[in-house]
Amino acid sequence: MALVNRRVVALVAIFLAALCALFLNVERLDDIYFSISTGNFNGSTSDQRPLNPWFPVLETVEDASLSWLAHNSRSLRALMQCTTQRSCRPRQADVVITASTHFLRALRGGVSGEQVWANSIIAALDDLGYTVLYADSNRHASTLHSLVPDLVRAVIFEETEVDKCVTSNLCVKSPQHPLGIPVWKMFTLTFFAGTISPIPLDARWVLAPEEYSTGHLYIGYSVERTCTSLPVVPTEQRDPVAFVYGKHKGYWQEKNFAWSGVNWARPPPGLEDELGLKLPPGFKFLACADKTYTDDPELPLPEGITNLCSTRPLPQAAFTEQLSKVRLLVGVGRPWVSPTPYDALCQGIPFLNPIHTRDRAHPENRTKWTAQHDGLKAEDAPLIYNVYRDADEKVRERAFWTAVIRGVNTPIERHILERMTMSAVRERVEAWLQHDWRKDAEDLMNERKAKGGKLFTL
Repeated sequence: MALVNRRVVALVAIFLAALCALFLNVERLDDIYFSISTGNFNGSTSDQRPLNPWFPVLETVEDASLSWLAHNSRSLRALMQCTTQRSCRPRQADVVITASTHFLRALRGGVSGEQVWANSIIAALDDLGYTVLYADSNRHASTLHSLVPDLVRAVIFEETEVDKCVTSNLCVKSPQHPLGIPVWKMFTLTFFAGTISPIPLDARWVLAPEEYSTGHLYIGYSVERTCTSLPVVPTEQRDPVAFVYGKHKGYWQEKNFAWSGVNWARPPPGLEDELGLKLPPGFKFLACADKTYTDDPELPLPEGITNLCSTRPLPQAAFTEQLSKVRLLVGVGRPWVSPTPYDALCQGIPFLNPIHTRDRAHPENRTKWTAQHDGLKAEDAPLIYNVYRDADEKVRERAFWTAVIRGVNTPIERHILERMTMSAVRERVEAWLQHDWRKDAEDLMNERKAKGGKLFTL
């Protein structure tokens, strides 16, 4: 037992010395090692004392964009304390390193789809008790990994960066760099169905926000917490408005614009009588399309649409407030798989989902549809109005207005898809991190040895 304790002390001392060298610019590691190794490690409260002079906590930073440094400092100290005192909470000694810029941008308040997803992953990791460390580069991620290699469960890379890591002797694990990151711990983020960079192993190591049929690992995300913190506006208090979601003018001017040829000013004659439904008095379309992603920023939106932000997007709070008061969210073809339709459903607002293509022989086969939001094409009215952009402009316009008239006249309750709940995200994150990825990588390496392919040190 004494021998085991001495080994623990030695390992802790080396760990502390490395941390001090990394974060405190300490030059004489031998002095630190001597001081720590002669401290009291008998399990009493004095165990915490050696940490105080040599591992201070960085409570705050002046630059808010570097708040993740303070987070890392607190997390590493807590990890050191709980491992030396054998008091770690469940999963606290399991470490996840995020090396994707989307996680840092999420910390700074970013609200793009990728950052909403990153926030959701972090929330799930926090709920489950994992220790999360942030890195702003591959080199930083590799350094963090080398401090606690046996504790790291996964390193999440930017999609375009993982290939740079596996080709760097300072990043990937190899005989020359045994503390580098093993490829089986390397996961990448891709918000869309395709990937744009080489994958060291295969698609199972690519995390996805939606259930794409690409073999990617579905993690998903949730807007439940942010959305349910807001009350649902009663139907009678909503404006007679359909909000058209196309945040850049370029989305309205490209080939993916779903509603070219549609008259936005009024529905086809007789359609309201045919449906037995009328547009509410004062009905109008609102949009928020800035002057980006376009060769003609001064080109106005179609007649019948009021643009609330012709020069720049609405601030997030103002956009959320505006969205909460409308009766229908209308897609124009892009952006793809945005979180906004999920926000709308959570606020009791249905979504008109443009369908770009479908199988001519089997038009009702939704697995063959290409939609603006593929994650919602399996849902039906009154939650989701899937509308095909028919080649015939008259057919397209009639289908469009039919969905609009029905959508603004058919209230829905707050709705969160089961797979989009926070509990569902936690279950998938836990299954991902507790899976034996090394075994899968070993099987893949054996297959490559037999059939050919790049081999890695595991």
